[in-house]
Amino acid sequence: MKFGLVLNKGTDNIGDDIQSYAAMRFLPSVDYVIDRENMDTFGSNGEQVKAIMNGWYMYNKFNWPPATAIDPLWVSVHISKDDYFGIGERFLDGLGGEYLKYYAPIGARDVSTLEVLKRKGIPAYLSGCLTLTLPKVTETSKTDEVILVDVDPESERVIRAAYPHQNFVKITHAVDAASYREMSVDERFGRVEALLKRYQNAKCVITSRLHCALPCLALETPVLLIYKGEYAPRMQSFLKLLHYSELGELKEKILEFDLRHPKENKRDYLETRNDLISVCREFLKKDSDKSSGRISLKDIYLWQKELLSSAEFTFRAEITKQTDWIHQLEASKEYLADQCEKKDARIAELQQWNGEIETGKAYLEEQVTAKETRIAELQQWNGQLEEGKAYLEKRVSEKDMRISELERWTRQLEEGKTYLEDQISKKNARIEELEQWCREVTEGKAYVEEQWHLTEAARQEAAMEAAESQKKLELLLGDEKIRKIIRKRGYEL
Repeated sequence: MKFGLVLNKGTDNIGDDIQSYAAMRFLPSVDYVIDRENMDTFGSNGEQVKAIMNGWYMYNKFNWPPATAIDPLWVSVHISKDDYFGIGERFLDGLGGEYLKYYAPIGARDVSTLEVLKRKGIPAYLSGCLTLTLPKVTETSKTDEVILVDVDPESERVIRAAYPHQNFVKITHAVDAASYREMSVDERFGRVEALLKRYQNAKCVITSRLHCALPCLALETPVLLIYKGEYAPRMQSFLKLLHYSELGELKEKILEFDLRHPKENKRDYLETRNDLISVCREFLKKDSDKSSGRISLKDIYLWQKELLSSAEFTFRAEITKQTDWIHQLEASKEYLADQCEKKDARIAELQQWNGEIETGKAYLEEQVTAKETRIAELQQWNGQLEEGKAYLEKRVSEKDMRISELERWTRQLEEGKTYLEDQISKKNARIEELEQWCREVTEGKAYVEEQWHLTEAARQEAAMEAAESQKKLELLLGDEKIRKIIRKRGYEL
């Protein structure tokens, strides 16, 4: 058994290669590379080739159905309404739809695809995306990178403003289609592996890309999806698996996600991952029991011709619209030529005015230089005045302090003066009192001295009388009779 890998050879989005890489991980070998946009012309030298048909279908919808040599597993399929010829969903009518019914049930990647398939009567189920099965890359050290993958400028501004100190790294999934087409599968998948390794080791990832967010789930790297309503058909089915934010609520959601300690991913995707792994392994393990060879090449070519014929009307309508637009452009060409002449005249006028403005500008610049010189002088003088003002303020402050001291001292002197005057008044009164007393004492002294002299004379007289009395007494006491009388009356002699 041979194995084929479906690849969008001319992709401008590495997300396509991440989806192909997810399918390649299940294949025992890659014997053929099948160009997604040219599957109807795939040749395998008559060999039956097993292929996992996940991914985006497709831009060249007239290159449908795939070649009979492909034994397909239709899983994780997204059917887009966009294509180069405006065919839309019509490629699933008739033979194109019968082809998928033959390999049903078809695993739809998202609800919008599931609705398309059911509307066309094709049995289908919601399988999820095969990128959820990606294995972790060889474990290496975690980095501090917060990776912004295709984040619009306004969202980036909001994120950086909320966390100014994080190590942000910007990455895009956009690639140059021309150079990518020339690269080998190994080179392309080498870039995919390097990118996935960087995602795995990042601190966290913030992205608007579904095929960045879903691989980050598988790699267990915290991820926040910035979701735009215009992408609802492709993304809405996966929102329940992810931390996500709409543009209008990013300020709140980015704080809730917390880039310093990012929230761990939800684990709801694991059931889908395990189911996809089982479906792919089971498909590759068993031999094919179906073959799309039942559809003849003639029938395919006729169906494709009819599909392109119906697309011709879309082309014609588009060409008619473009032709009308060209006619309108031709009609407006003369008007535009006239406007150009007027614009040229206006430009000449403005150029002349511009010359005058330049002259005025030069004069004003000269005036500005002179003003700046004068300003510098005034600033210098102002500085000197400021210094003088500061010196005078200091001197005034010192004078104020000295005046305060002198006023305080004056108050103290006034208080001392009042006290001293009071004391002097009291002293004078005391002196007068003492002088009065002295006069009285002097008068008293004179009186006492006078009295003393009088008393001394009386005393001397009394002493003489006493001496006489003593003599008389002694004479009396000498009389025994008198002595007895005295004793008798109890007196001591």
